[in-house]
Amino acid sequence: MNEGFQSILTNGCTVNTVISRVFTRTVTNVGLPNSSYKATVTTVKGIEINVIPDVLSFTSLGQKLSFQVRILGKLTESMQTASFVWDDSNFQVRSPIVVFHYKLVQYLG
Repeated sequence: MNEGFQSILTNGCTVNTVISRVFTRTVTNVGLPNSSYKATVTTVKGIEINVIPDVLSFTSLGQKLSFQVRILGKLTESMQTASFVWDDSNFQVRSPIVVFHYKLVQYLG
């Protein structure tokens, strides 16, 4: 599986404010023609992350499939990180997620 642009970054939120974001990504099968990848999410307290669908089943090489990453919760620090991994028992593709306070961008900018 080739995810291309793997990272998900979201800003524009403030500490202790509810955030709700949806990202759509498309992946390409570069592995075995018939393969299924299951998503496993690692997150932090206060932020819920869902990958929909959480299983991608490919039937051919080069096939493209899309999925959504939904982020919901409260930012409790100026920056919090999470990730999800697509795993087919042979290959793993990890995608980091960074949720950060909009003032952090102003400070670093």
